[in-house]
Amino acid sequence: MNKQFLYWVSVFGLSLVAIFLSWMEGLIDLILETDKSFISIALLITYPVFSGANAVYALKGGENIYRVVNFYHSNVFTVGLFGTIIGLIFMMDSNLGGDKEINDIIVNLKYGMSTALFTTLLAIFCGMFVKLQSFIIDLTTTREIRVK
Repeated sequence: MNKQFLYWVSVFGLSLVAIFLSWMEGLIDLILETDKSFISIALLITYPVFSGANAVYALKGGENIYRVVNFYHSNVFTVGLFGTIIGLIFMMDSNLGGDKEINDIIVNLKYGMSTALFTTLLAIFCGMFVKLQSFIIDLTTTREIRVK
């Protein structure tokens, strides 16, 4: 087992602790309940996949895996922004001028705003941890090359 993989395990473990604490506090359930766009679910599913790709990169190397992980990191923030825009559209679609009750309008505003904020939050989380893993793997690889 190499040093890069151990660094990956430490960062991945830290992200699992953050996910576990979020679940214990009910944040994961709240996200799954209120995100009408399902982008948050996609982000929660893709994070371990691309984090696992970082693990393979740490163990075996490979330029193609590195490119795939970089592509994910570069575009996950765009996906979060896309979810934010969808959430804002849901908010604007709450029919403020119609015959709806004020409670229905507030519920629609809440779902739209939570979709916007949760997709942004998860995109930042996923992108930050995947990039941190890649950065640490690259840093230790570069350092080992310089030492040799």
